[in-house]
Amino acid sequence: MTDVADEHERIDELLAGYSLRSLSGEDAEEVERVLTEHLPTCERCRETLRAFSEVGGELALAVGPMDPPDLLLPRLREAVAGRRPERGRGRFVAWTAAAAAAAAVIGMASWNTLLSHRVSDAEDRQRTLMTALPAFADPQATKVRLTNFVERPTHVEAAYYHDEARIYLVGQDIPQPAPGHVYRVWLLGNNGSSRVATDFVPDEVGIVVLILYVDPSRYSRLEITEEPAGPPRSGPSGRERWAASL
Repeated sequence: MTDVADEHERIDELLAGYSLRSLSGEDAEEVERVLTEHLPTCERCRETLRAFSEVGGELALAVGPMDPPDLLLPRLREAVAGRRPERGRGRFVAWTAAAAAAAAVIGMASWNTLLSHRVSDAEDRQRTLMTALPAFADPQATKVRLTNFVERPTHVEAAYYHDEARIYLVGQDIPQPAPGHVYRVWLLGNNGSSRVATDFVPDEVGIVVLILYVDPSRYSRLEITEEPAGPPRSGPSGRERWAASL
């Protein structure tokens, strides 16, 4: 029991540093092993990482507004020009800069809906949203728009870093699945392997915000299918609703 407690205490320290992007050297290598080998089988540590990530998202809100001409405009010019700022610059930028950059990346209409929804939504969803949005504002992150295969216009977009074991997913105008069904997120590998990341249903206004704790470098495609609720099969079998290459 003591060995297990000591192991989790060390893992907690690593996950805290990972969430703050403050690890290097042997610590960075050790946390990568934890993310790929330990987290997939340990619900406790997945919840710990989720909690640390949510705190990091709240730190973005705690920073006071900054003067946009000094930070926001150069950042947006870098994004438009495709330049990549130095890795050492913090990702948890001031809220005003992150919001404006997110609006430029996701689209102003989508951002306005997400922002107004944030004001009235449950606290845990707010935290998840605040954790996810900085990635959409960061030129260093990879952003992909998922192809839409439903009958109505929707907006689903993913953002991720190639050296982090998580994918951020946001969606707008998502219709409710058929009764008794859920949307299932699949990660597909080049060798034909598939993995279920999570199931979800959108909220009452069609918004979904997810953090998938998976290593995007291990997969080549992300698919969302509509499946009967319950234990998943070995691979996608329902109707494909959204998809993108990673």
